[in-house]
Amino acid sequence: AQALVLRADLDVAAEPVERLKADLAATNEQLSASRTELANLRAQPSAAPAAAAPAADLSGELQRLHARRIVERGEAAFLSDQLAQLQSAAQERDALKGQLQSAQQENSQLKTELGNLQTMNTINGQVSPLRDLAPLQAVPRTFMNHTQLRDYFTKLLDKEWPAEAEARQSASLRALDMGGAGGDLRQSQIDSMVNNILGFYDQRTKQLVVVTERSAMGVRDRVTYAHEFTHSLQDQHYNLTALFAQTAGNSDAELAMKGLVEGDATLTMSLYARNNLGALDIANYQLEEFQSMDLGGLSFGASGPQVESATYFPYREGASFVAALYQQGGWKQVDAAFARPPRSTEQVLHPERYFAGDAPVAVPMPALALPGWRVLAEDTLCELYLRIYLEHVLTLDEASMACDGWGGDRYQVLGDEQGHLALALNTVWDDAAAAQRFADGVGVMVSGLGNASLLQSDAQGARWQLAGRQFLIRLSGTRVLVLHAPDAATLNAIAAKF
Repeated sequence: AQALVLRADLDVAAEPVERLKADLAATNEQLSASRTELANLRAQPSAAPAAAAPAADLSGELQRLHARRIVERGEAAFLSDQLAQLQSAAQERDALKGQLQSAQQENSQLKTELGNLQTMNTINGQVSPLRDLAPLQAVPRTFMNHTQLRDYFTKLLDKEWPAEAEARQSASLRALDMGGAGGDLRQSQIDSMVNNILGFYDQRTKQLVVVTERSAMGVRDRVTYAHEFTHSLQDQHYNLTALFAQTAGNSDAELAMKGLVEGDATLTMSLYARNNLGALDIANYQLEEFQSMDLGGLSFGASGPQVESATYFPYREGASFVAALYQQGGWKQVDAAFARPPRSTEQVLHPERYFAGDAPVAVPMPALALPGWRVLAEDTLCELYLRIYLEHVLTLDEASMACDGWGGDRYQVLGDEQGHLALALNTVWDDAAAAQRFADGVGVMVSGLGNASLLQSDAQGARWQLAGRQFLIRLSGTRVLVLHAPDAATLNAIAAKF
């Protein structure tokens, strides 16, 4: 309304200004003519007294015109001042219009945020009874786009994954022929997380994050939120930080714990989707999945395809493990598993062995530090990664069969000053038949690594020469020892330690 009034005032003010301009132009023409006539008169001889009267008349007329011009200039200045005021009002109107648009945009964003919070609260009310866990406190919730997610994990790894730890992991991957050579492992880890993570719950900050490029929550965002909200319930009831602290120094136990935690959230998420998504929601979910698909994320980074395939273990095999718990005794059985979590990936891969109490065997490792060598890494490889290790050459089914009956293992990676690596992998199996299957599987894998020349073979094992290293497999009852080193002397020195 103010803009319409201002526009009308401007139109009204414009008319006298235009008339004034016309009057000024006419007056200027008259003044110019008078000046010309006066100049002509002044140029004529002044001998005739009768000519003085017209000159006096012209001078008076000129003074009157000059006075009129002064008045008209004053009126023009007044109108110009009014016009300036109207223009200032118009500028103020435009500024207010910009503020109004900004306020409307902010209001729209607030409405979207309010809608998202209402959606989240609705999901809370749907997930909590499904999982049979009540929330004990409110959880901070936020959204990140993929650029923010990359920045978040870049800073997190810089803070919590020092260069020494990265070097140890890279050495382990190379020693196990799982990649890590000639690539940026840190960047590969960040890329993998950005390409695969849809949301996360940070058990340290207690913050729940949904990763999306949409302002309003889509179907996939709702399903993701149901998964992450389950993690917040787990943390409030079971203390996830304390649970994972129990697995320090044992990657097998840590991965098994992830299988329980992620499997629980994945099963709950699936139940939420089944109970609360209609046919249209499912169609939209599939569309959102297609629109957000990053084909670049299908390529494998420096850690290699075998290692990245383990990323899905906690969600896929973990969900199957928790489903077996649920079928055994409902959510009470799942809750009990948090009090007695699985201790190995074997127990997650084979839930019946968890129920049977088939615990992993502690495998001792001798001091392997040879002159000129140092231990770069020591850990448990586990049944899952032994499968992945054999999948260099064997099929998934063949590798799974070769690793069935795993009892326990421990490995060390050694390095010298020249950058050479050596591996000592000591494994224990449930029985001699299982040990034989694994030894045979490793033999097939080593033979398939390329340019392998068999140097020795008997009932107790075999020895191969490969480019730049030798492999040794030693079988003794339920134990299988796998070694490789850059030369025969180093390999013999390591073997003598066992």
